[in-house]
Amino acid sequence: MRKTLSLLSLICCILVQVSAADDWLKKIRSDHPRLFINKEILPLIKQNAKGPLVDHYAETKKSADQFLKHSSIQFCVYECAIPTLMIRYYVDGDEKYKVKALWVLREGSKHLEKQFQAKKAISWFSFARISLMMGYDWLYDDLSEEERKSIGTAIIDNVKKMNDPKNKKISGENYYGFPGGGFYGVRNLKWYAGLTFHGDGIDDKLCVQWMKEGLADFKAVEEFRKKSGGDDGGMSAVVLGYVFGAYPRCEWNLIHTWRSAIGENIAGRYSYIANITNWIVWRTILGKDKQMYGYGPGDTHHTTNKTGYSNNHLAQIQYFYGESNPEQSKLAAYIRTLNKDTKLGGFFFENLYAYLLDWDKMAESSKAKPFAPDESWAHARHFEFLGQFFMRSGFGADDTYCLFTAGHQGAGHGHFDELNFIIYKKGFLALDTGTRDQTGGRKREAASTQHNTEYYNRTVAHNCLLIKMPGEKFPHHWGNVPKHNDGGQNKEKGSIIRAFSTNDHYTYVNADATPVYSNKKATLVNRQFCYIYPNHFIIVDRVGSTNADYQKTWLIHTQNEPSLENNTMRAEHQDGVMYCKTLWPQNAKQALIGGPGKTAWVDGKNFPITKKYIDGAKKKHKGPDAFELLTGNWRLEVSPAQAQKNDLFIHAIEVGDKGELKEMHDANVEMQSDKSISIQLDLGDGRQASVRFDMDNPIHGNIAIMKGNKKLIVEKLATNVQPQSTVTGK
Repeated sequence: MRKTLSLLSLICCILVQVSAADDWLKKIRSDHPRLFINKEILPLIKQNAKGPLVDHYAETKKSADQFLKHSSIQFCVYECAIPTLMIRYYVDGDEKYKVKALWVLREGSKHLEKQFQAKKAISWFSFARISLMMGYDWLYDDLSEEERKSIGTAIIDNVKKMNDPKNKKISGENYYGFPGGGFYGVRNLKWYAGLTFHGDGIDDKLCVQWMKEGLADFKAVEEFRKKSGGDDGGMSAVVLGYVFGAYPRCEWNLIHTWRSAIGENIAGRYSYIANITNWIVWRTILGKDKQMYGYGPGDTHHTTNKTGYSNNHLAQIQYFYGESNPEQSKLAAYIRTLNKDTKLGGFFFENLYAYLLDWDKMAESSKAKPFAPDESWAHARHFEFLGQFFMRSGFGADDTYCLFTAGHQGAGHGHFDELNFIIYKKGFLALDTGTRDQTGGRKREAASTQHNTEYYNRTVAHNCLLIKMPGEKFPHHWGNVPKHNDGGQNKEKGSIIRAFSTNDHYTYVNADATPVYSNKKATLVNRQFCYIYPNHFIIVDRVGSTNADYQKTWLIHTQNEPSLENNTMRAEHQDGVMYCKTLWPQNAKQALIGGPGKTAWVDGKNFPITKKYIDGAKKKHKGPDAFELLTGNWRLEVSPAQAQKNDLFIHAIEVGDKGELKEMHDANVEMQSDKSISIQLDLGDGRQASVRFDMDNPIHGNIAIMKGNKKLIVEKLATNVQPQSTVTGK
């Protein structure tokens, strides 16, 4: 009897839990519209358009008028015409915009099947199909019962087919990005379709199933993004255009549709979105022109490296997280003050978001002083999942900025570039090279594809280390396998962070990248990277190979042609200058590679960016010629004079204002009797630094920074990873 009661109790408990888990289903409003908007939200759209968003609405009006002229249904569906047309109708009441929206909905629902039968794509993004669902939902009262059934059936049928694994994938449609990518392809359509057609008698059972499956998918994406951002910030990719472009729309769309259909604000579940602002502040370089610049890692376009941030994303972070995440909300406000472009529009129906916020309420919350970085912040921030260490002497235009890449754990759009470093001081001095040239489309033999595959994503295009094993094959990038041997890495992740520490004098990172090289050629690839503020760097690399004849090469890339004298390279860019001195091997072979015909030189062949890309970049950025684009044109290669299995590279770098720093301050190396090596630096401001490393052990070492006889800091170099959690990094 007791066992029976226990079993009944367990069943009842499970039923209660299931009921509670599905309680949201009972809260879905039965009327239309309910997808992004509802009858209560409509007045807010008009209020915003006539008030705080009057300039934004002017742009919406222009777009709506352009859609009136278009007769191509593929264009109107792809560009998500319906929400733009309907906002114009809601605000001004002009029937012709609603009539056009109805045409797009009716013809668009038929167009889905035509494209599917022809095996042609609607869009890489799900937003095009979601906009048709918005049309059904927003124009529900203007449709007959028969039209509702036929349009709803057509859209549901298309979502079924696009998610059926038995159907052959259509080129140009996105079936990927789950859970670690953008989640903006066909897989995310289930939630929106289920919510749109729920209770309308078309296929109610399937709608409930899809909503549940859709929420489960959103949960998986949420867990991955929480992991990737951690307590640092960022989101599942190393490139700004993704992290703060299409990626957050996954959460915004769920937050807005949940609010409009169910009446609850669930933004608090996704507070990791707010924490992206921390990553943004750290990855931003402030130029003397008051423009914001990025470092350009991974799949970034290297044109000017100027950057801006989506005001839509920033505004929503301000709006939704003012109370739960006040620091991040204020950081969003601070970043908006730096943004030159104040537009709130964007690709597809991103311009819709602004109308859904209460700007008057946000204006009140924004009266608090924006939270901006200052001298109380740490000099470095470790973003663990992304494998990025941002370092800086300060946050101003005259400061030195550095990004060191190591320990990448699986974030998207990275390159084979573990141990890479990028240095900015009044110009890009050591930089990522190549660019994301897609002018040839998906053609494998196109020059642009060859540039991406053979050079841009490969180790040789970065400030890394090469081990040339004859005949080595490398993995694909975007599905294309390189045919040439650059001597680089064969994995994008796997490096181990041995140590990280940052203080008021220096930042130190010790990273073992041996696992990202083929074990058939590499026995050790370890880099110790020490940045002494504000302008000096020491880089110690230990490289071991299975065969002494496998040539090892140390790389540093520059934008402009450098000079080379007495083991010291000098390179300028804009108002900055960089000196790089090879301290070890003392008899190293040094060679400058680059200039016309060798800007992307790999394995005896050049893989340059295309003229089409250059012309497009010049037109967009008004650049006078190819060598003004920040694609990098030169590199210094350093190799040992004699072949041996184990080699040590030591380099000292000093950066500064090219009008002031006419020569490098003294940098010397000494071999010690205890099998250690000591680097002595004159820091140029009355300070001297001495950094000692064990010759045979890439773990132990110490550092001393003196000013005359005064010890500023004397300590052992870290052998563990310093934790960081707060926005300030302290």
